Amino acid sequence: MKRILAKQTHYTSLINTIKRHPEFAEGKPQLLQLVSDFESRGKRITEILSDIWRPVSIFYAVKRQSEIEMNEAMYRFTNLGKLTAFNKHDETLYSIMKTYQEQLYKVSAYQLYLNALHTAELLQPFEPSFTGPVFKSRQLPEFRKQAEEFGVKLTELAELLRRRKSLNKELAQLIAGTNVFLRDQL
Repeated sequence: MKRILAKQTHYTSLINTIKRHPEFAEGKPQLLQLVSDFESRGKRITEILSDIWRPVSIFYAVKRQSEIEMNEAMYRFTNLGKLTAFNKHDETLYSIMKTYQEQLYKVSAYQLYLNALHTAELLQPFEPSFTGPVFKSRQLPEFRKQAEEFGVKLTELAELLRRRKSLNKELAQLIAGTNVFLRDQL
């Protein structure tokens, strides 16, 4: 990043020097066009740098916090699922809930998202007597909503990282192209 910032500073100082000496390109329309092109390249480099300047750890911190909250909710609901399965004598549901609970903090965030959706889907037909009447009307929909919001955050993070990667690639190409432009054209 230091090299990129040094290049950007170098380009900015060249642009400022050219602006301070307008006689450099006076009466030369072709040279004026080259200077204008150089200025637009410098502006684009500055835009990209301002866009990718934030550390990636900021994005991952949001994901990590959401993942902690999702794991806590999954722990509660897999416990509810295990109790419900035990009371209904449903071995399949019990083993699924037990497996999901064992996988907490071990699986990827995306797999956690899928497990949460599947848990909500499996618990939908049941009305556990020990949870009260608000389970299906409030608790389960809130859990499903939390799981869906977690999935949206994962998608947004992936999109942000893809965008940063493409901007980094564009920045590298732009700097290389600007170096060639300065050497060959200006």
